[in-house]
Amino acid sequence: MIITYFVRRNEGVFMKDVTIIGAGPVGIYAAFYAGLRQLSVNLIEAMPNLGGQLSAVYPEKIILDLPGFSSIKAEDFITNLTKQLATKKEYIDYYLNEEIVEIIKKDDYFELISNNQKVYQSKTILLTCGNGIFTPRHIGLANEESFHNILYAITNIEMFTNKEVTILGGGDSALDWALMLNDIAAKVNIVHRRDEYRAKEGSIKELAKTNVKQYMAYLVKTLNGENNILDNIVIEHKETKELVTLQQDYLIVNYGNVTKVNNFKGLEIAKEPFGYLVNRVFETNITGLYACGNAINYEGKPKLITPGLGEVPIVINNIKGYIDPSTKNKIFYSSAADNISK
Repeated sequence: MIITYFVRRNEGVFMKDVTIIGAGPVGIYAAFYAGLRQLSVNLIEAMPNLGGQLSAVYPEKIILDLPGFSSIKAEDFITNLTKQLATKKEYIDYYLNEEIVEIIKKDDYFELISNNQKVYQSKTILLTCGNGIFTPRHIGLANEESFHNILYAITNIEMFTNKEVTILGGGDSALDWALMLNDIAAKVNIVHRRDEYRAKEGSIKELAKTNVKQYMAYLVKTLNGENNILDNIVIEHKETKELVTLQQDYLIVNYGNVTKVNNFKGLEIAKEPFGYLVNRVFETNITGLYACGNAINYEGKPKLITPGLGEVPIVINNIKGYIDPSTKNKIFYSSAADNISK
């Protein structure tokens, strides 16, 4: 569970220096860094928790490519970011379960209207909303919703201790879960609808060394159980039509997510299929509206956490200069005490 360290909710409309839309890792860090520059912040998230996809879908996933950590669980990473955020709580309000649906550009500020008909005012906006609001992709069988032991995210890995588990999927996340559960569960199956995995070569080689039973080029044909508990699934080979019945205590569906694209009414923000278009300081075609992280795209842009975190100081320092031109182009060293308030 992601810990909430503070929630500050103001009634009415209050002008902020920057409103950050999307509270994944990049959005949380951007809110902290804005507080470090003494900018007032609204951090707005459409989902019920801070952390975005890491909290909602992959809290138990191990992340291997963050600076300073040989490995860290996604949930722990978000917890650390949230603790850091709390050190600047005097500058930051955040709102969960709040989706911004309309943005109105005024002369020198923005009005943001939520699905709950709340109105926020802000001098600038930073989009850190990734590819949009997402929900896990389901199997697509009629009785799928009736079974309580079909899972689309893992929030507590210990629940699988000595259990039989089947994982559906063949990407990096599916293989990561299979490798992690191999040492915890009594038995692990992985069922992939294609004849080749779409995962890192290293993970595929590691999987071959485990006891995980692999079923390639199989599709789920039926889900069987009673009293809302799935007992077994029947899978069918795409070519031979062979039928195999797999018993399990839990079925984990890892087919990725269906994304609802953020289409804000009121503004035409320049965008291409893979993200918003920005300049070198991450400003969009709308003056005062910025974007970074997985919400943007440029040549060579990797859709990873680390590059998004690196973009944050650039965009926040430019927002600081936009709001207070006297600070523009001044070098900011967070390690120097006499610079922190400047």
